[in-house]
Amino acid sequence: MLLKVSLLLFIGLAEFLIEAKSLPCSQVQKDHGIVCRCNATYCDTIEPLGTVTAGKAVVYTTSRKGKRMERSELKHSTSSSGSTTSQSGIKDERITKT
Repeated sequence: MLLKVSLLLFIGLAEFLIEAKSLPCSQVQKDHGIVCRCNATYCDTIEPLGTVTAGKAVVYTTSRKGKRMERSELKHSTSSSGSTTSQSGIKDERITKT
């Protein structure tokens, strides 16, 4: 009985992990650029946000060249000359790709 319950939990967890991943865009070239094709059996999905650690940001990028909700992480850092504060109180800081 315990084996059955463990197996069911494992299968349920495996299905959850599979669903948590993104499905890529099925790209189709049109006159104005690339579009994603969705139909009754398939449609792309966006990779889940997940946990974002302190000092980082997650960006989803789409471009005319074919990127479709491509996930990347950015790391927050101050400029090499140090932070400066503008009149609005916003610090002059840079975000770099990791």
